[in-house]
Amino acid sequence: MMKTTPKGVVFLLEVLMGFINAIHDLSEGIRLKTPISAFLQDLETKNTKFLEIFIEVDTLEPPMKPIGISKACLVELDSGFSEAQRESILFKALSGNVTWQYSPLYQAGKDLQKKPEESFEKMIPKIRKRVFNDLEKEEIFVENSAEKIEQFLFENRVTLSDLVDTASKTTIVFGIRHHSKCHFPGDLNCFREYFNEKIQRDFKELKQSTKCSICSAETQKVTNLSNIFRFSTFDKPGFLPGTTLKAAHKVFPICESCYRKMMVSRRVIKTSFSNTYTIPSNDPFIEIWIVPEVVGVDSGKKFSKASVLRNFENYIHNNACMREKRMFDALVKQDTNLNFHFLFIEKQQAKEGLMQMIEDVSPSHLKKIQVLWSKNSREFTRSGSESLDTCFSFLRLVYVCDSELKNSYTIEEKFRQQKVVELISRILRKEQINTEILKREFVSRFPKIMHSGNFKKVINNQFRMIEFLEDYNKEVM
Repeated sequence: MMKTTPKGVVFLLEVLMGFINAIHDLSEGIRLKTPISAFLQDLETKNTKFLEIFIEVDTLEPPMKPIGISKACLVELDSGFSEAQRESILFKALSGNVTWQYSPLYQAGKDLQKKPEESFEKMIPKIRKRVFNDLEKEEIFVENSAEKIEQFLFENRVTLSDLVDTASKTTIVFGIRHHSKCHFPGDLNCFREYFNEKIQRDFKELKQSTKCSICSAETQKVTNLSNIFRFSTFDKPGFLPGTTLKAAHKVFPICESCYRKMMVSRRVIKTSFSNTYTIPSNDPFIEIWIVPEVVGVDSGKKFSKASVLRNFENYIHNNACMREKRMFDALVKQDTNLNFHFLFIEKQQAKEGLMQMIEDVSPSHLKKIQVLWSKNSREFTRSGSESLDTCFSFLRLVYVCDSELKNSYTIEEKFRQQKVVELISRILRKEQINTEILKREFVSRFPKIMHSGNFKKVINNQFRMIEFLEDYNKEVM
């Protein structure tokens, strides 16, 4: 891996400031309910059910004494994670191997799908270690409470494991019950303060003030990009240089205000401007982040940056393109006030790896690609699809799995997934595609393809893909 020199880091950051500012601007016009609201994240709700366990206590003021488990139920969130649920559960993903959580919850995932009672029993010591030991240490609960709660869970293991739906993943959310009333973590100040204290670990206090790299404000309290983007570190090539907290003030210091705004913006991207269907995959899966950037609009004009971004977000939420999983088609329809940045993220559990980043793609360029695809569709099919999402899905399908739809992929096909991400990225960047290499690769697949029952369709699609890419090359020469 190529090493990044300090001068190289500075140059790279200067090049990418447009992208960073675009992310920062996404938070404009968004009002936060509380100071910690910026850091709250959505829990995964797809194929996941929530086991809510309420611990009876003697008081709602810390330190609380646990008396027993007084209520438990299994909940399914069909409509996703709402703002109210975000504020009540106080979830934030952890980075690194730590023995605490931002709030009392435990993501069991698939661990309870086989032999729930036995698996739950094995999980109880882990819950104590990762959740309640630190809550006791920080005096949310009285001394020896972690051991007591571990005992309560063990005594109720059969009842609790019987609630588990083995067809779904499970996230365990602990709440507090007092005088017959149930409280989620976000309902109590002690848990909100505990969350905020953990957030403060992301900052370094400097002896002398420095300027925030985003807003230029003077600050002595700084953090860095690696706390916002898990793939923003020096040991992973190709993205914004993150840094250790020790060196944050030297490379790209960020003040607390900008940190909050960037975290809000990250949530907006995740909830409104991302998709996993253009390049479907699993273990790891590939997610595309789309970051809109307002161009040619000043804050003093009738339409501010904030209003343009909120209008675009509303359009994305309400347009039929999104319901039909056609995000790129929605981008084509935007006017000249917006450009787009794209990030192709490879995700495996909590890990994020950046595959490609493309900056400053205009709707007009996307429209040109769509026109070329429409022409190709009319020549090779009767229906003639004009969908840009169909175009990228077709390129992936033909290149990755020889036009055979499947739910799992070989090692070779997973490698092809990475290559097709490079291919689509080059198209978005207006870069030439070497079709001669692609032709030779397709020819090398012929012996295997000829043994399949649909070899004529497969080869015809390969020719179609080559034709489209050669037309594209002529357009961007």
